[in-house]
Amino acid sequence: MALLIFFVLRAPARLLDRLIDDDAPVHLSGSAGTIWNGKANVTADGLDLGRVSWTFDAASLMDGAIGLRWSLTAATHSLAGTAQASLAETHFVLAGHIDATLVNRLLSDYHIHLGGTFELDDVTLAFADGPHPSGANGSATWTGGPTRYRLGGETAEVTLPPMHAVLFLHEDGFPQAEAFTGSVRAPLIRTRLDADGWFHIAISRRFTMLAGRPWPGTGGTDEMVVEVAERLRPTSRN
Repeated sequence: MALLIFFVLRAPARLLDRLIDDDAPVHLSGSAGTIWNGKANVTADGLDLGRVSWTFDAASLMDGAIGLRWSLTAATHSLAGTAQASLAETHFVLAGHIDATLVNRLLSDYHIHLGGTFELDDVTLAFADGPHPSGANGSATWTGGPTRYRLGGETAEVTLPPMHAVLFLHEDGFPQAEAFTGSVRAPLIRTRLDADGWFHIAISRRFTMLAGRPWPGTGGTDEMVVEVAERLRPTSRN
């Protein structure tokens, strides 16, 4: 038994590279250290996210879970937080900053280019059954700045003000976020995930005014006037 415990405690981190399924959205490579205290390069759906390091949190055993403290660093971002897995759910908490350079890699297909940085404040995600979050809350702030976008075949540029976003679980049980500017919580952008794995992004008439392209008509400024959706990883169904 003592020998078994020794091997478990000294198990190399590179074992994690092999344990992650090929179809998983996240992959590790170049691992070093042990599975309890190690480092590795991480990619998500082919996007290089930098170097992650982790340390086993022994106190998590008191809650009947296995917990880690982790940090993720790259030239475009620095994030840190905790992860805890139990029989009931997997729970993540993270905070840090992300340069718009990384976000622009995700927005390039939509011909949108942002400036500035994003600050995440205690963003919490929980996963129970299925690939989509069963719990979500937290907030993020964007510093604002020059924004370039293409609309109707024409490229335009506008300087947008700082924005604050809140993340929460909607009454339908799926995560939603709303972004606004100033002290009044009037939504400029609303994002949500639905039960079929579609990610929706909607913008309000107020946002089109800020972007220098007022939406025609006489509706209220908080009316959502444009919405696009993209299918995320397919939901498995029995």
